[in-house]
Amino acid sequence: MRTRREWRSWETKLSTLEVKRVKRRGTRSQKKKVVAMESEIRKLERQIDGSEMMIIGLMSLRLLSLLVPVELRLEQLPSACIYHSKRVLFNLESLSPLVYFTVL
Repeated sequence: MRTRREWRSWETKLSTLEVKRVKRRGTRSQKKKVVAMESEIRKLERQIDGSEMMIIGLMSLRLLSLLVPVELRLEQLPSACIYHSKRVLFNLESLSPLVYFTVL
């Protein structure tokens, strides 16, 4: 069980089960954050074409989501990520202005 302080710090890693639990039993603000993250994932997935290299610039939103390459190990990811299924949401404060990821 997470404390209120950890929930407020969205640098905490969330598993898919925790996201589902927040949707069912979380506070209103927690639910809004999860819904906002998921809608941002869908927007970016629609923008991604079939190219091998995906370049996403710095966005005005607080969270940036990317498809995670299969061979990318979890240890290589920044500590400020939020895990959601095979996708990862990054806290923009921990990233450089341009982020490069290979889409497999």
